[in-house]
Amino acid sequence: MSSEQILAKYLSRIAFHENTIDKLRRNMCEEELLMPELLFSQLDLTRKGYISADDLYRFTRYFTFFNSSDCTRTVTKEDCVEIIRFYDTDYSQTLYYSDFLRMVQPREYP
Repeated sequence: MSSEQILAKYLSRIAFHENTIDKLRRNMCEEELLMPELLFSQLDLTRKGYISADDLYRFTRYFTFFNSSDCTRTVTKEDCVEIIRFYDTDYSQTLYYSDFLRMVQPREYP
């Protein structure tokens, strides 16, 4: 396989997964009870002004405990670190509200 074919395959997979994630974001934002400010405050319980991997992990542990039938797999601490790393725009290893919005809102949000 040529390097061009490898890159094309890689870009195709990224596009597929990003489109899948964006569909999930759109579905989530269609929920009337979904308010990003409230969700952010539920993750930032100590009111630090940001969300850490520990905050995400704690939330997923709580959610999984009460809604285990809705989860397809257990979220690990490493998964939470990767989520933070992906959406963290200032390399602080945390998510500020603007980073959080990038994570939960569709790319083209009204």
